[in-house]
Amino acid sequence: MLEIDTSKIQGCLIDFDGTLLDSDEIHHRAYTLALKTIDLPYLSLEEHVKSNVGFTSEQILEKELRKNSHTLVGLDELVLMKRYIFTQLMMKEGVKIMSGAFELINKLKEKGVKLALVSSGKFLVVQKMMLVAKLPNIFDTIVTREMVKSTKPDPESYIVAMKNLKIDKQNCIGFENDKTGVEALLKAGIKTVGLSRFSYPKIFGEFESQITIIKDFTEITIS
Repeated sequence: MLEIDTSKIQGCLIDFDGTLLDSDEIHHRAYTLALKTIDLPYLSLEEHVKSNVGFTSEQILEKELRKNSHTLVGLDELVLMKRYIFTQLMMKEGVKIMSGAFELINKLKEKGVKLALVSSGKFLVVQKMMLVAKLPNIFDTIVTREMVKSTKPDPESYIVAMKNLKIDKQNCIGFENDKTGVEALLKAGIKTVGLSRFSYPKIFGEFESQITIIKDFTEITIS
């Protein structure tokens, strides 16, 4: 169990896709179906979670095209195709809030802890996913891709979030579900918790010894 002492923690910074929302599998299917339209294979879910979660759609699809010695002409259209497929899957099947997440953010809010949602996605996409998941906007700040020059693993988005909350890194805790996000939190100097919903080994790579790892938010107590 992980205990959050709210007499010491004043700010909680939380990643969105795959951390607050259980969306990794839908993203994986959307990449698979998008690449299938140009007859290219995609990674298994395990490989996707270990290697690509945390990066932008542009970065992931460009990497896959280069890996398969495929022309980059049409990359923009492929990104749009992936986003369209993801949206259709999400609207049809819905997307769930991660187990214990809703309870956690509400309890922290009641205790006076400031909340930041920190995503590498675009604001309108984040907003749409929040609506579909029925996740209330109780966040004191939301930082998305448009607000930074560099996305994760660069720490900029978390530094911006702390600046918006007006809280120092010593008084913050951050949650991520992938190696890229964990690296960003650590570079920002924030106490880091890794959410490892899957049982795959070494999801956080060389950073595992530097963080606390939990399966879901139900493993957290608040004092």
